[in-house]
Amino acid sequence: MRNFRSLIINLLQKYNRRINSAYLEHVYQINYLDLARRTDWLIDVPMSSPSGGTASFSLLYVLLTVLRDKELNTIMELGAGQSTGLLVQYAENHKKSLVSVDDDEYWLQLVAKKSQYVTPVYAKLTPTVINNLSIDWYACKPPSFKIDLLLIDGPMAYKRKIKYNRLGVLKWLPEILNDEFIIIVDDVNRAGENALVNEIIKKFDQHHVLVKTRKIVGGNSQTIFATEKYFKYLYL
Repeated sequence: MRNFRSLIINLLQKYNRRINSAYLEHVYQINYLDLARRTDWLIDVPMSSPSGGTASFSLLYVLLTVLRDKELNTIMELGAGQSTGLLVQYAENHKKSLVSVDDDEYWLQLVAKKSQYVTPVYAKLTPTVINNLSIDWYACKPPSFKIDLLLIDGPMAYKRKIKYNRLGVLKWLPEILNDEFIIIVDDVNRAGENALVNEIIKKFDQHHVLVKTRKIVGGNSQTIFATEKYFKYLYL
């Protein structure tokens, strides 16, 4: 009887941890700050804002964990933010290529200064149609080189009218990706980004691209797509 009660209690605690995003976000915060302390190339540690609107600690933890392995040569982020601070320092210290795209020119210049390794791309939003949906997408060309890591955190899609804006990346996939790649889609707790995840899965199936996925739940939720080389990041 005692063993059965213990089993039930453990299962309930495990389930509660999964659904309690505030608890999980706190765990990711602790883990992220510990990783940051042990990362010699990370001088300025980006932080999540308690008021929201910035990268969650779960996203920062996932990114820093991936970057610490120093396996990524080419990175593209859609939507600049606190995550840009991590990516810029990685690119500058390890002489890797980063392209950061945003539709806010002032903000982009503030967080991603152009250098030999960092290419900020200011791109206005322009009306386009994807999957029979009218959206606003970046008015820029896809990158000319293949991407190892793609972070999808833009353009803004937090309101009902613009919730599908990030589906515009489907126009670029999978052509912009290297043979081995990792994609991180932020804010998949929202309807638009959840739809994007489903459409990416369909697109990869159509092109016979073998990937596995993992959902990370924190202050916001992220979905990771990874090819075989990066499967290890599905176990964070």
